[in-house]
Amino acid sequence: RNVLPFDHTKQLFIFAGALFLVSFINPFGFALLKKSILMFFTHNYMREYIREWHSIISLPPGNWYILWFSWMFFAFFAFIKARKKLVLRDILVLALAFIFPFTGVRYVTFSAILSLPLLLRYSNILWPTRFNPKKMVFIFLPITLLIGYLGYPQSYEEFRKVGFGFAYNNVPLDIVQHIKANKYKGVIMNHYNDGAYIIYYNYPEVKPLMDSRTEAYGQRLYEEQRKAY
Repeated sequence: RNVLPFDHTKQLFIFAGALFLVSFINPFGFALLKKSILMFFTHNYMREYIREWHSIISLPPGNWYILWFSWMFFAFFAFIKARKKLVLRDILVLALAFIFPFTGVRYVTFSAILSLPLLLRYSNILWPTRFNPKKMVFIFLPITLLIGYLGYPQSYEEFRKVGFGFAYNNVPLDIVQHIKANKYKGVIMNHYNDGAYIIYYNYPEVKPLMDSRTEAYGQRLYEEQRKAY
């Protein structure tokens, strides 16, 4: 509380700069950062073909859509009302929580979880008698869980349920057991969702031609696999 606002801001930017420098310590150096930046801020093949990388406004409205925008509307309303008590850190966190779903609809759930503490805190500041922290948990925790259960759109027809851990109805348990029982070896063609799981349990005897990390294979090979599948 005794730290001046400028010093507090300076510490925040120094910490952010340190995190950026640490990110260079990886096997690919700057190339990995460049790939990440291009993937998030340019229109590449992943954003074109893989629906979960679409912006939240690129897909038709649904319950998840209305719920998330209502959530954000309340968050911004609380921040505007409590603008004299805002902390820079909380402003930046809310900005990130709001921006994430526009870089990929897969981040809807993460956005809600990231902004939940902010809603609890500033709602209590604005309405301390009506919205005490215990009551706010009862209000917002079910909404967060509901967003987590609904997940995010994987395509125009189906939703990927985020939940808590694996959704085992979508994991190829039978395929893995079949590969192990027959002692298959070599390269296999597989579906987009299954590759990482198959790699985890069967590598190096079985190597999927295309796993769920499609960016590692590049646009040309991914499009060939997509047509073949």
